[in-house]
Amino acid sequence: MNIHITDKEEFEKLIYATILTTEMGSSMYGTSDENSDTDYLHIYIPSINEKNSFVNSHHQIQYKENNTDHIFINLHSFIRNCLNGDSTINMEILFSDSMKNSKELNFLYEMRNSFINYKIVRSYVGFGNRDLKQVGKQVNDLEKNKKVAHAYRCLKFAEMLLNGTFNPYINTLDTLYIKDKIIDIKASKDYKVRDSNISEIRTNIETLRNDLNDKLNNHILHIPVYMKCEDQYLLDVNIHDLIESDYWKNKQNWYMNMLPFYKVNENDNIIEYGEMK
Repeated sequence: MNIHITDKEEFEKLIYATILTTEMGSSMYGTSDENSDTDYLHIYIPSINEKNSFVNSHHQIQYKENNTDHIFINLHSFIRNCLNGDSTINMEILFSDSMKNSKELNFLYEMRNSFINYKIVRSYVGFGNRDLKQVGKQVNDLEKNKKVAHAYRCLKFAEMLLNGTFNPYINTLDTLYIKDKIIDIKASKDYKVRDSNISEIRTNIETLRNDLNDKLNNHILHIPVYMKCEDQYLLDVNIHDLIESDYWKNKQNWYMNMLPFYKVNENDNIIEYGEMK
């Protein structure tokens, strides 16, 4: 879930501490239309008091500005979310051109394939199942079709992660078929066509999930559950070098308001991302 803030000063502090800003969602995938918003994800340096806090949260901070959503996540949580499967969006940013072109975070892009693991694939499968279950709760064809399209994209992204061709930009020659299918799903006004798509996607998700778990249980899964130990070590070295840099020290704030995180803890408002049922 996202923690919503409205304090302009806190927003500006987060912007100051930001290492990377990139578009996310449909505008990044290449599937946006007139009904789509442009949202931004910002990876920021945690403030001194946040770094020293007991709080270790996978939640992201959301600030709305002129109908644009700004999503903030600190670097450590971003990396953990990619590895734990707590946020598939973070995984997509890891493979983005923005990450590739970032002077400070390019090391993450160079290591991107090391992040492909059982947990993130399972998360995509879980999100796909969740979206299909929520179709019937939507009030109109537009929202119903969005859920079906999201589920289909989750399925295809899970498949690409498993076969080593993951690419969040679904407007390339190799992925145009995904974009075309999503456009067709969103445009459909025939409930029979939608039901057929739901049935097909659900069957394919179930098949992928069973195959994934069978390979894991039989110790023949070709991807790690988390990340290989040698890659974890390399990741730590790169993060340490960044934290010790003048860039990091000059961008780091001393203080961030932690109250929104405390409130989430107090209310026990936790979502199990990508839970497979």
